Amino acid sequence: MRTALVLMMGLLSVSSPASAEVVGVQDSGFSIRIAVDVAAAPAAVFKVLTEQVGAWWSSSHTFSGKASNLSIEAKAGGCFCEVLPNGGVRHMIAQSNNALIFPGLEDFGITPLEAQASGRPVIAFGAGGALETVTPETGVFFDQQTVEALLAALRRFDAFEATFEPAKARAQAERFTKQAFQAGLRSEIEALLPGGD
Repeated sequence: MRTALVLMMGLLSVSSPASAEVVGVQDSGFSIRIAVDVAAAPAAVFKVLTEQVGAWWSSSHTFSGKASNLSIEAKAGGCFCEVLPNGGVRHMIAQSNNALIFPGLEDFGITPLEAQASGRPVIAFGAGGALETVTPETGVFFDQQTVEALLAALRRFDAFEATFEPAKARAQAERFTKQAFQAGLRSEIEALLPGGD
């Protein structure tokens, strides 16, 4: 653990300063982007981030209170997991049987799309980008950012979950790939050209 912390501190000490910027402002809050340039080989940084999670993740953001219980399986659809003291395992998103609860307001809705790409349903605040990226087949909406509205959505989710199909969530996420965007844009442009349909 101490070696991992020293390595992480060493990587950070040779890096450029971090930068942060506000990239979106809504009535309910704001979105930021934080970037850090690290003067290290990408493979070394990847190894620290995936194999030494406990060195950089805050223990206060875990179920067990110990970041050393976290692990990341570094592959598509891999598990971001936490081994619990009772021997159980908490799967964070990709391999979980849980829905993503997304109470925020986001212009596009990339976070709900990431959950759907993993075949997971979404419980989302029904505003902003979530209205474009989440469908009645892939999630449940709540119309106010209140505890009562979220609890009502959770109750509706119980019935929804029985009919949820992970393949439909993945298909919804596929609608937003780079290839789908390019094909759609090409089709729209071709339709505007002389002789287009």
